[in-house]
Amino acid sequence: GVLLKNTAYEVALALREAQAKSVSGSHDGGGDARYPFGVTFTPDSKKYTIFRFASSTGNPYYDVGGAGSYATGLSTTTIERSMYVSDVCVNAGAADVCGADGITHLDISFRRPEFRALFYAEGYTGDQSDIQSAKIKVGSTNGTDVFVVEESRLGQISVTVE
Repeated sequence: GVLLKNTAYEVALALREAQAKSVSGSHDGGGDARYPFGVTFTPDSKKYTIFRFASSTGNPYYDVGGAGSYATGLSTTTIERSMYVSDVCVNAGAADVCGADGITHLDISFRRPEFRALFYAEGYTGDQSDIQSAKIKVGSTNGTDVFVVEESRLGQISVTVE
């Protein structure tokens, strides 16, 4: 449980780092101080990436390699041992919508000067701007415990056991 809990806190720290870079107007990754920083997560993955979105408008997303690449990957973390991002979910006020519901990846970003989170969930059929919170679930192939890192639209991050 301790390693899993630490991994969940490392995920939360990556979100906090992206938030701090955005709010401080960091130029890491180049561009305008209003360009958002974010973190992208994929269900059933051992990696997550901090990125810089190359526009001060629109809903930031991570599309490296896509047509019209608007993001720069800054650092990718590989989760050690048997731990991994087991699922990602978004909530627009009703029930959670997760990987099994079609979410293929989740991007959580921040744009200066606000602490507020911006969500982009690939595969989400609702309006992205209606998303109130997002969850990154961290599990282990060796156990049943799951830690949940939750980011609210207001920019608050919490870590709980599922």
